[in-house]
Amino acid sequence: MSNTQYVFIERSKIPDRDQLQAAIDSLAFPIQLDPEFTPFDDLGFSPCTLNGRSEVGFEIFYDATKEIVEDDEEFSAIAAGRDYCISLVWRSSHDDLICVMGVSAAYAHAFEAVISYEGDEPIPAATLIKQTRELLAGGDAVEEVEKNDAIDLKESPPTPVKLTVTVTGLIGGKIVTKKYERGDK
Repeated sequence: MSNTQYVFIERSKIPDRDQLQAAIDSLAFPIQLDPEFTPFDDLGFSPCTLNGRSEVGFEIFYDATKEIVEDDEEFSAIAAGRDYCISLVWRSSHDDLICVMGVSAAYAHAFEAVISYEGDEPIPAATLIKQTRELLAGGDAVEEVEKNDAIDLKESPPTPVKLTVTVTGLIGGKIVTKKYERGDK
């Protein structure tokens, strides 16, 4: 399932790659945009580097606001008169979510963009910055799972296992973490 963060912005204020990277850097987020990132020319997957790790990023699309909101007056009101919309799309990756949140925070903080997750109420820049920092603080656990996910089951005798899955995502513009447990203790 995909998720979309809408960045409503004045077309004349859309930054080039260096300006956007400087805004991300000013927030001390460990996110690096692709060196070839070119606003308007790049469509689809846009790779990033997060904490030195590649293979993360998001899909990016550019449209006039009226193309996105169509005849929806409430959605149009969220855009607050901004004439352009950058859609940042990600799937279930925690690292991709961090990249989207960090880039969204930079757009809101430095370029007066209005950010809306899936058409929900706008998320203030301060909230986006705080949520991105919270997601970054929890990133080490995800990294550890990825490093240790190769277990040779042929060598291990069957033992009762307790599986715990933690899912982090956005619901109503707020970070929500749910823990699911299953199996023997």
